[in-house]
Amino acid sequence: MNIEKTILSEEVNSWFFKEAKNDGYLVGGYVRDLLCGRASNDRDFIVRGNAQKFAKKAAQILKGTFVELKKNETYRVSLGNMKFLDFSRLKCQLEDDLVLRDFTINAIAWSPGSGLVDPSNGITDLKNNILRVIHPDNLLSDPLRILRAFRIAAQLGLDIDLSTLTHLKNNAPRLRDAAAERTAEEMIKLVLCGSSYLYLNLSSNYGVLSAVTNLTHQDLELNIALIQQIEEFIASLNNGRSQLLHKYRELRNLNQIIGQGLNRDGLLKLSILLYKSGSSEMSTCIHPKFSNAILNKMKSIHECMNLARGRITEKKLYEIFEASHGCEMEMALLLSVFRPRNVDKYFARADLFLQGKRNSFVDGHDVEKIMNCGPTALIGTLLREIERRRFLGLIRNKREALKWLRANLT
Repeated sequence: MNIEKTILSEEVNSWFFKEAKNDGYLVGGYVRDLLCGRASNDRDFIVRGNAQKFAKKAAQILKGTFVELKKNETYRVSLGNMKFLDFSRLKCQLEDDLVLRDFTINAIAWSPGSGLVDPSNGITDLKNNILRVIHPDNLLSDPLRILRAFRIAAQLGLDIDLSTLTHLKNNAPRLRDAAAERTAEEMIKLVLCGSSYLYLNLSSNYGVLSAVTNLTHQDLELNIALIQQIEEFIASLNNGRSQLLHKYRELRNLNQIIGQGLNRDGLLKLSILLYKSGSSEMSTCIHPKFSNAILNKMKSIHECMNLARGRITEKKLYEIFEASHGCEMEMALLLSVFRPRNVDKYFARADLFLQGKRNSFVDGHDVEKIMNCGPTALIGTLLREIERRRFLGLIRNKREALKWLRANLT
């Protein structure tokens, strides 16, 4: 690969190096991913001089949003669709800056004048699929690096160096000092990785997950084992059960983003990871800060998981779907893992439940006519009861729904 040609063929990079001349470098994840043959949405630029000036000019030219991340040091330009440009001021020699970074594979820089600069042999570690900390003290300057190690390893399929694992374990309690929002971001990125259970399990065994949750090691062990089953089931959907994806439209929407870059598939795995049997109180069992939308959906899934214990009758199944608040297919997927003999049944029943929500046999106006009154709270209760009876097969069409209403209201 001609790295210079590849980098300069991109408009943003070409613009930056024309502006910076010999005073700027691309560094970190973008260079790492390029060497791995992966696409990267983020670019980290370091410049001698005024980084703010570069960031503001980039925001103006690229129609992005300018944000100051760290006063007088680091600035971000958001381009939308989770794409970011970060600009930082180079306060020392380039090599001195690089060796202060987290891992060897992230301490590689490039510029047209210098080519690749790799003072910590990160390129060799990349070739050997190794994630290695540059220096243990570097973890302490930003404790989030302790969790990020497992996320990066999961994304790239790397083995974490044994001495690095020891340092991660020893410093895991420091994760409590990391910003809760950034911890949440790293956890989301981790559960979105393929075979995330491997690295979740590794991070649990080395005490890292315990540092950001109040879950016991046994809780985490059980939860991660279930995540493994979920990931294997989803893989089977894509490989051997395509008829389910074809049959149920909602099942094809598991990649839909719900917030903070988290999709529905990831939401289910994150909810399982942070599940404490018998509890749906998220605030008492997690340190990371998720959006209210994600927290509410996780609480719903936890409530459904509590309901799913024991025998699943048709009435219980309706209660589960009703309590899921928009996560019906996620719960059907989870129930299918719990009881693999009934896979098609759970998806079919979830689909029926959603049909009842989308196309009700009757509406509020029908009820008002029969009751001969205006809107009341009772109408909603009656409509929900009709949905429940439809799900249970007790009402099969609009005529039967109207008949039941008349029998109970007149």
